[in-house]
Amino acid sequence: MQRRYFLAFAAFSGLGKLSFGLPRRSRAARVVPLPPTLDDQTSRLAKELLHHLQQRGYELTAPLPLVTEHSFNGGLQFDDEIKGSSSGHIVIQPAARVDDIKQKDRIGVLPLFHIINFDQSKGSTGFLPLDQTFNFLIRHLGLEPSRLRFTGTDRALFLFPFLAEHGIVESQVRLVDWDKARALGTGSGYFEPKGDPRSPSFNTLSIEYLLDDGSELEIGEITLTDDRPAAVRSAGFGLERLSFARGDRLTKWHETLPAFRRAVERDARRQSLPLPAGYFEILGRSTSG
Repeated sequence: MQRRYFLAFAAFSGLGKLSFGLPRRSRAARVVPLPPTLDDQTSRLAKELLHHLQQRGYELTAPLPLVTEHSFNGGLQFDDEIKGSSSGHIVIQPAARVDDIKQKDRIGVLPLFHIINFDQSKGSTGFLPLDQTFNFLIRHLGLEPSRLRFTGTDRALFLFPFLAEHGIVESQVRLVDWDKARALGTGSGYFEPKGDPRSPSFNTLSIEYLLDDGSELEIGEITLTDDRPAAVRSAGFGLERLSFARGDRLTKWHETLPAFRRAVERDARRQSLPLPAGYFEILGRSTSG
């Protein structure tokens, strides 16, 4: 079925010629600083990506606090959200996930990480976030198209002609079962973390990158609202993982723990909140100690 969709959809010449132009904005953009939690290496990459997107009319918006006031995920920010955005915005969100403790020895898993998300621009049509994604990953960062992998369900089949136009072949795309993806909710086909008070629920297409040792590193995710081209809602990437993929120094879990500790303590003080349970879990400390 996968081969049939690639061949059939690629034959429709009109599908591959959608407009990806983004109207430039003449008014001055509001200045939003980068999160202070970024290390030097990741900050450089964030500035490169911001420059790339801001030249195309996107505006940076403020992230959510790292320390939340609810119990989900140990009181730490789990994911990004562009608040109050109509469209054409970027957010760089500091985040931490308590469940990552179980896989802290895996490449790319860190106690503190940053997600950059950019949404569908107002007035644009087609696959704009995905188009900007390819422009940045391949033309700017220099990632090899042949090393890209995509994981989704048959609800993302409408993206196949666009992927094919960028040189993606059948073997680089995996289709997973819709019901299983929905039950897991981890983002490889569907994103719906259980217990999240914001209740995100989206059809998704995850993007992985094949490393030199043959392992795959998930670097990003395309969020969809339904199965139409205009439904490409946004694209989100782990900045630290993008940095690893392009060959920058690999940062490990234990090396990032001091930055995690400082970031949570600073954000809790700023909001006059107690240190959350997730802070102690990730650091391996008792709340009394």
